[in-house]
Amino acid sequence: MQYAPRYASSELPQLCVGDEGMSGDGMQEDSIDVYLRHRDELLKAIYSGSDPSQEVGDFLLSTINLKNHGIEYALKDEDIVCLSYSNFILKQEGGGEGGSQGNPMADYRPAMLMPIPAMHAYEGRVKRHWTKADNKKHGYKFHSEQKPGQSAADHLKEMEIPREMRHGLWPEILPFTYKLDRDNPETLITEPTESDTEQIQQGHYLNIDPFSEKSHPIRRRRTDTGMPEWENVLRNFYFDKEGGTSLAEQSMGIEDSHKEYHDEEEKEHKHGFYKGMHHGRAGHRHSFAGGEETTHQHTLRMRDMERWRSGSHIRDDEQREAFVRDLDKLERAGTDMEKAHFDWRMKLLDSHNVTEEGIVGEEPSQEEIMGRLMDTTLPPLANEEEAKRELMGDPISKTHAHGMGWETYNYGLEFLSPKERSMVLDHIDKYGTDNPKHQSVELEDGHKISMTRLKKNFMHRNGAEDDYFSRRQGYTGANAHSNIESAEDTEIGGDEGMVSAALRSTYIKDGRVMDGEPFEYDSNDNKIQMFDNTAFDELMENLEAMYEGDDLLHHGAEDEDPEKKRDNRNLFPFQQSDRDRILERMNRGMDLKQALKGIVRRDSDALLSKEGLLALVGSQDSLHPIFGGQSGPLLPDEIMGTVMEELESRIGAAKRAKAIRHAMMAHRTGINAPHKEDLPEEQHGHFYESEGKLRGLAWPFSAPFIHRSGANMQKTTHAELLHDHLADASKFEFRPREILGENGEVIGMRRFANLVGGESSWIGDKTNDGSISASMNTIGLTSQLLPHFLPAGVKSHHTAHGIAAKTDTFSARRGTRGRNIKNSGDGHVSSRHPELFRLTKDGMPKDMQIDREIHPRMQKLVLEKDTFAHHNPYVETNVVRTKGGESGRREAGGDVSISRNAAQTHLLSLLHGRVNRGLRDAISYPVPFRQFIRNADKMMPEGVDLADVMGNLPLFSKPVDTMEAGFEDELLAAEEALNDPNTPREQLQEISEKIRGMLGERSAAERQTLTDSGGFGADKNMESMLMGDHMAVIREAKRLRAMVEREFPDAFHPDNPKALVNAHALISGAQRSLHHTGGENASTHGYEARQEELETTSDKFATLSTLLQQDAVKENHTISPIRNASNKEADMTLDKLGLPKDEAHREYVKKWLSTLSADVVAMSVGKLAGLGIPWNADNPDMFSPALGLDSTHDALDMALMNDKRNWPTGSNDPNRKNALKTFAQRIPLHSAISWLGNHFKTAERNRPVSEKQLSTYGLAIHEPPKQVRGKTHSRSGDPLLHPVYEGTKGWREAQRQNRVKDIASHIVMFDTGIAPEQISSEMPSVMENRVGMRSDASIGSIESQTGVVPMDVINDGAMHTGEEGLAEFGLEFDGGMPVVGTNPQPTNYNPIPRMSVASVLDETHNPEHIQMMYDAHEPLPNSSAPLNTPGLEGTLPSQYDWQLVGKADVPKEVPLIEPMHRIFELEDMSQLRGFTGEWVVSVHRDGVRCKVTKKGNKVKLQNEKGEEQSTSDEMRASLRSTCKNNYIVDATLVDGDLFINDILMYDNDQVMELTTRERVKLLRGQFDSYEPVHIPSPSDIRVTDEVGLKNAVESLGKESDMLLIRDAKSTYMKGEEKHPKWVMLAKEEILYHIPFTMEIDDAHFILRLPEDLVKYEMSEEGPINPVAAVGSVSDSDYSVRLAKSLQPYWERGFAYLKGEKHKTPDGADWDEEEADEGMTDERARRIEHQSAGILKPKKDSNIVLKPKDTLKALLLIEKTLDKLDKGFAGHYPMSGGRGLGIDVGDGTESPRGPTTLISEQSLPDWDMKKRPGTDPEKPEDYPGRRKKAARNAKQYNENAS
Repeated sequence: MQYAPRYASSELPQLCVGDEGMSGDGMQEDSIDVYLRHRDELLKAIYSGSDPSQEVGDFLLSTINLKNHGIEYALKDEDIVCLSYSNFILKQEGGGEGGSQGNPMADYRPAMLMPIPAMHAYEGRVKRHWTKADNKKHGYKFHSEQKPGQSAADHLKEMEIPREMRHGLWPEILPFTYKLDRDNPETLITEPTESDTEQIQQGHYLNIDPFSEKSHPIRRRRTDTGMPEWENVLRNFYFDKEGGTSLAEQSMGIEDSHKEYHDEEEKEHKHGFYKGMHHGRAGHRHSFAGGEETTHQHTLRMRDMERWRSGSHIRDDEQREAFVRDLDKLERAGTDMEKAHFDWRMKLLDSHNVTEEGIVGEEPSQEEIMGRLMDTTLPPLANEEEAKRELMGDPISKTHAHGMGWETYNYGLEFLSPKERSMVLDHIDKYGTDNPKHQSVELEDGHKISMTRLKKNFMHRNGAEDDYFSRRQGYTGANAHSNIESAEDTEIGGDEGMVSAALRSTYIKDGRVMDGEPFEYDSNDNKIQMFDNTAFDELMENLEAMYEGDDLLHHGAEDEDPEKKRDNRNLFPFQQSDRDRILERMNRGMDLKQALKGIVRRDSDALLSKEGLLALVGSQDSLHPIFGGQSGPLLPDEIMGTVMEELESRIGAAKRAKAIRHAMMAHRTGINAPHKEDLPEEQHGHFYESEGKLRGLAWPFSAPFIHRSGANMQKTTHAELLHDHLADASKFEFRPREILGENGEVIGMRRFANLVGGESSWIGDKTNDGSISASMNTIGLTSQLLPHFLPAGVKSHHTAHGIAAKTDTFSARRGTRGRNIKNSGDGHVSSRHPELFRLTKDGMPKDMQIDREIHPRMQKLVLEKDTFAHHNPYVETNVVRTKGGESGRREAGGDVSISRNAAQTHLLSLLHGRVNRGLRDAISYPVPFRQFIRNADKMMPEGVDLADVMGNLPLFSKPVDTMEAGFEDELLAAEEALNDPNTPREQLQEISEKIRGMLGERSAAERQTLTDSGGFGADKNMESMLMGDHMAVIREAKRLRAMVEREFPDAFHPDNPKALVNAHALISGAQRSLHHTGGENASTHGYEARQEELETTSDKFATLSTLLQQDAVKENHTISPIRNASNKEADMTLDKLGLPKDEAHREYVKKWLSTLSADVVAMSVGKLAGLGIPWNADNPDMFSPALGLDSTHDALDMALMNDKRNWPTGSNDPNRKNALKTFAQRIPLHSAISWLGNHFKTAERNRPVSEKQLSTYGLAIHEPPKQVRGKTHSRSGDPLLHPVYEGTKGWREAQRQNRVKDIASHIVMFDTGIAPEQISSEMPSVMENRVGMRSDASIGSIESQTGVVPMDVINDGAMHTGEEGLAEFGLEFDGGMPVVGTNPQPTNYNPIPRMSVASVLDETHNPEHIQMMYDAHEPLPNSSAPLNTPGLEGTLPSQYDWQLVGKADVPKEVPLIEPMHRIFELEDMSQLRGFTGEWVVSVHRDGVRCKVTKKGNKVKLQNEKGEEQSTSDEMRASLRSTCKNNYIVDATLVDGDLFINDILMYDNDQVMELTTRERVKLLRGQFDSYEPVHIPSPSDIRVTDEVGLKNAVESLGKESDMLLIRDAKSTYMKGEEKHPKWVMLAKEEILYHIPFTMEIDDAHFILRLPEDLVKYEMSEEGPINPVAAVGSVSDSDYSVRLAKSLQPYWERGFAYLKGEKHKTPDGADWDEEEADEGMTDERARRIEHQSAGILKPKKDSNIVLKPKDTLKALLLIEKTLDKLDKGFAGHYPMSGGRGLGIDVGDGTESPRGPTTLISEQSLPDWDMKKRPGTDPEKPEDYPGRRKKAARNAKQYNENAS
């Protein structure tokens, strides 16, 4: 998705309108609207990094228009950014006094936009209030309905999730937003309204939650353990798999060593990682790590284990003693008690359980007690005790969460009790984390946990999450080694802006420095200024007071009003050079105001230095050098003293910034820790060490994030979501909306107040535009979350936030002029080539060479310029700025462009076929990039601007933003005309059009630059990389397939309906395998360095070496090294070499001479050509033209001049053009020199010769500088020997001529220092380390930091473009080795091209098999990709799959039973048969149906799905107390209260065979009610006979709309989910499901109910005219009413069956003639009946007749059942056939028939036990009568088999 800046475009705050703005022509409103539109368009242009020229022009014109109409406004952040941007863009490069030197954009940084929030899909949707679903989730009543008369605002406030529960929760995104209607205070609106964003109104992205278990890397459930990823991370941290020292224990020593070292390093400083900021001053804060450490994570775990061992978490003494005894037994049995404790704690953390705390009011004093007793205005009390109780009030209940939440994990609080975690959060809320006076929390047992511990944990655990959210899709986590910052990193000083900041932060009150807080807040939270002035303003006032009326420091327009002029004043630089400049102007007759013109600017205060300030203020002892001989300082000594103290503190902080970040590095890095070679050995102990590499303290926690593709979210969005989750109070935004009539007229107004998030959190305060203003009390936490930027001109960070922030930095390179002195950027690099990146980032190593066979023209390897293979979310250039020459600035980086990320995401989605597609309709092949370039306009979805996407792609070149000469002058002249009130309106329009035309021409020129460079300047390697990575994944998937099929043999069988999603799970796992393990000999396209064996056998090199060793040659051509050679020495050398003695050649040989280390024998190639040696054996005479030449270069020029005499004279003559192209072939000397140059620069098979090959013969070749194509300078910056000036007359022949002259200037030398003793044509081969882009480069795992790291081309962005699926398995990589997990979780899978799937399975699957997989795939309901699914409403339903096996501990054959029958009124009972006439009537409660198991002290609750149900500690304690024996009961959880319905087991005996009457008696006799657990009582249950049934129903019906009526003699049937002797009484308007089946027979739709058959006629509108078979005879409409009540369940099934009636199973039309002739009608009827109508033998003959296809038959049945179960017939807890009534009551007699038992096996509750002749439901004895028999499950095992 592409996000735009968020801004309030509906209002311009604090408008001040002059007289001109009040005219009646509506100009005021138009001007404001135009300004807002142009400002917003400029913001978008800045944000996207696109050409802003048009927007700048429009914006400037609109600001001028506002001013001309007297409209003023208070500047917001957005206005300031746009004005700053425009100010820079208007400064001509290098020109004008006061103008910016160099690039006008060099000082403007997109980082200024970072704090401005982006529009995003989650705005206002972070969950902050309890919902009804939370009562079920936690098993506790948190949510309550709105009370009558209560306002919606008050109810929402009441439902705010409290802090003590928040630490057990993760951020959650709701599928709706809350709105208040100010005109209807009691109304809370959740449906979309016009006050919502467009996304909410359109229903887009409502079901996306980046923090959900499905999306968040640390929360996803592992398929091997079924536990969340955080459990595995913590287990690996606290325990070593081999039994050695755990990482948690290692971290204790590492942290202590780190602190000891840095404490010593910080000793003499006021700022440090541990010492904090401004140590020893009033403003001291522990803004980084903090003070003394009180504990370690290992210590906290051991403390918690001791508490667990003592049972301190159990309140009941008896239960605690039993618990301790059980633990003792475990220990004696050899259980690892540390791991047992860990498992116990993790299980609690993986629950939604809660614990209650009763808080008693503060005990009153004796004086207060006596005062109450004596108060006669109140009711009298008996004694002091009563008074004390009244004053203390009732105990308040506070609920704390047990579960793992975002704060619990990121603060490292997992081994604190829920109450202790709440205490920590209360401390942070009250004191923050950085206050030196409040650095620890004392827990109830006296143990202390420090803020230092929390801040370290936050750095260790949250940094990787923060990077993951900010990282671009497709890129894995940071894998390059972090750089070590040093003072020599940059070419800038860093003091800029410090003086201005010091002046502005010195507050003055009554003429003296103010002592106290500069601002206070009133009762309405309005900020009140407590000081009179700042030193900055005071200095300006004093300066201007000397020149009253001159507006000395004003830099705006001269006609501004006085107040505006005050705002547009500034100080200026005043160093000696500036003073000289001012005096020089004044000496020329200018006054001071004129002399300061161009020096005083909007940003000139940033250039004021310490020396300049002292000179500007002056002193008591001397006259001022400028200001008219002013004596005495312009600021009093007291104020100046404070300013200087503040300045020194800021400069000190800035100077310490690199040391602080260096200390922080150990805590913030993971695998991206510094390389051992870069770090002093004494600091190695500050890191983990693994496999010879250093690892930072974040390493144990970062793996889940670094192996995942980035979430592509703006940094501010991540922080905003967290803020909204953490804030204690909600923030609303007033959004009035007009109501329009039929003709568009305004007829009213709706006044909405939208909830937009939280007000304040420890992260900061949310402003009205949605940005977060950082809290100054928690910088130790927030610094890595929130972006920070420096104002233009300021070069160093001096605040804690700026020093520690990840943003506003640049990549470290030698001799780089960064935009500021922070260069810690390498710590966040995701590199495709991490090892090569480290080795080459400062230039090629001496022992590594470019592989010239692959890259013949490449000069050096600069991987960071490869924008596709190199990514850093915090350091990327928005636009590339480079200027040649010594005065040009080097490239300066800016922060990442959001549009760039969105563009690349969109591109990759298109290439991989994910746009508007699901798994079943995937594309055939990945789209090649070149094909996309050619057809981009056709492939881009409708509504997407092709130019916007292509222009923002990081792999395309960007236009250079320059301004032509005169552009600024024309624009300024236009501004003057616009400012002139006398300018006619027509002329204003003309000027506007002119400016637009100028900007349009400039934009067009830049676009042409791109077009000329080949489409969009695409990276030619991108396609190869993408394809290489994709194929590597496919090969890895083929390797892993065998491993999967060992566990799941039929995983990919064509008939398996899960085959397709299984294939996607395999390929998805293969992608992860490459990142975790590197695969097995896996390779892809990428740069790789290899040791290449070079063949050195060469006759020509042997000949050349022998020649240069001849005495005669050595005598005349031996040259010695010379440092700083003179012109004379250079000329002598040129004579020996045979080169011209011009200035260019002099500089050429001077540099060469300085590089020599010993004497060499050398001559030029031109001279070698004239030695008379037949170098070319095939044409020995070709060198005769070179014999005896004094100057080869002059001879070449003469030969060309002679040849040109024969050229045709017409410049357009084709023959002349041909002569130009072929002249080199006609000049023999040209051919000779060209051949010789090529001869000595190539090795075997015409490949480029390497230095090592030459050195084998003692040879080397020195080449002249090469000219940059299209330029007049060389690549190296050295002077060109023969430059070519393109576009000049004769430049084309000069280009060809000069190329040969360059060859003639090559110097060939023999160096005795490197030559071997013997030279021959067969020298031994040599090895050379060569680097190049290879198609088979080895893949390395992310942890290895070697080889090539492939992009995530399979799973990237699946949260947006993936279809949700549930495979049968999953792949995990704990410790590097793949593991097949058997606990699959719903996962979003991106569609994978069909041919890729086919390739993985090609050993067993032909095309038909592949097609069968796609045909059989059934997407889960509501599972389509969010990005491809418009208009979703509500949350995604929980997914259910027929292949899932319940995980309950209670045997599967004992599910919770529901009634088979449903009636609407008691009279309907007459339509049912088979009951005894004795009844148990009970209230049916709507809640969570639970199976509660108590075994010893362990209590377990499971919901209908077999999942563990969370509840409170108090509930569990009550369940232990309600009965001392073991039991299993059927209960309903309602808002924190548990109502027991039935019992299944008591005292280890199964009691399900008892009658319902006896089971109720057992419950009431052996169980007691303990709040909040309730056993059946007369208020909710009655046992009666036929006579009393009506009264029982009427009495209980007063309290409930639904009653459960059970036959008093019925058992709790095993193995069934529907009970034939239980009936639900519910009103007709209540939706309730009972089992049924359906079929279509000829022209009728038939619904089979348990009691009857209802037949409908078929019509176009659907089933009509229902008739009940039994009901029509008994003259009852009960069955028809029942069928109608079930319509919501059967209508989709009807549509499906109607569509399937005339189709074969594979979807083809059925031909009756093709039916199997051997299928008799009788057999077909029998088969169809036995399959409940699912199988159609006449159509599915193969299934029925071929035994070998039995599996196919079963799969077809289950596939159909799966379809019906999920979408068509029924609701949970139906499963498979039972949900449809299949195999229920299908014996020879119906349950509605005779009461005589004809065939026992026909009854639904038959369990295959032999029955006595008496009533089979009447027990012979009380529980325990057949204990052993009841425990025997053999019959069920046989049945299962």
